[in-house]
Amino acid sequence: GNANSVTFTIGGSSGHRRIARIEVCVGSSTYSVSYYPNGGDGTMTDNTNYASGATVTVLANTFTAPDDMDFNGWNTSADGSGSYYDAGDIFSITENTTLYAQWITSGCRSVAFSSMGLSNGTNLSGTLIRISSAITVTFNKASGGTAPAYYTSGTSIRAYAKNTFTISTSGSNITSMLFTFGSGEGSNDITASTGTYSDGMWVEQGNVPYAVNGCELELSIPAQWLGIKGSNTSFDFKWADNPQELETPISLCTHGDTAPNRRFNYRFIWKKK
Repeated sequence: GNANSVTFTIGGSSGHRRIARIEVCVGSSTYSVSYYPNGGDGTMTDNTNYASGATVTVLANTFTAPDDMDFNGWNTSADGSGSYYDAGDIFSITENTTLYAQWITSGCRSVAFSSMGLSNGTNLSGTLIRISSAITVTFNKASGGTAPAYYTSGTSIRAYAKNTFTISTSGSNITSMLFTFGSGEGSNDITASTGTYSDGMWVEQGNVPYAVNGCELELSIPAQWLGIKGSNTSFDFKWADNPQELETPISLCTHGDTAPNRRFNYRFIWKKK
C-alpha cells in the first residue's frame, strides 16, 4: 500500500529477528505538466513541481501551428480522446500529465461532447454550448417530445425525433460542417433549414443575369446570397470549368479545371467610399 510512515512490530515474547538490510521505495512527491506540439513546432515548458492534488492552470499555446491549421485547445490524449482543456482552465493534478496540442483546419472549431464533463442523462434542451468564442450550438426539444440529452453510454448526445439544434456564428458565415456520430442506437436523418448543399442534393438559390464579351464573363449576384452586409466586405471565390460530375462540392476541385488550383482562392475586398 501507500503511506507516509509504516510501523512494524517484532512478534513474540522473547527472542529476536535479525534485519540485515532495509530498502524503502517511495513514490514521487511532486508531479509535472508537459506540453507536446503534436504536429506543431516549438517548445513549451512548465517548470513547476506540483504537489499531489495541487491546482494546475493550463498555459496558453505558444507552439507554431502546422500549415493551414489553427490551435484548438489541449487534450490529455494525442488523438483528442482524453480530457480537453482550454488555456486558463484549471485541474487538480495527481500524476505526471502531458497535454497535447490539438489542431484543426483554419477557420474551423470543434467540440467533443464527451470531453465537456457532462453528467449522464443531462437534459440539454435550451442549453447553449460554446464551441469557441464565436461559435455556439443550442439544442431544443419539440413540444411534447423527448428532450435531447447526453449519455455516457456512447459518449454522445441523443437528439430525438423533432429535436432541433442551431449552430450560430458571430461575424462570419458558416462554410462547412462535419458531424461525427456516436455509437449506439439511432439513425434518424438530419436535415438543415438553410444551405446550398444538403444530403447529396444541390439546392438552387435562384437565377442571376450575366453578360459575355469575348473571353470575359460578368455575373450579377445578390449580396444577400453571399451573406454580405454593411459597407465593408470581403469573400473568397474560385472558378470551375467543365466538371465531369457534381456529386459533392469537392468535385469542383477534382474534376475539370479550376482557377486558382485546389485549396487556393481569389479574394474580393470591397469598401464603400
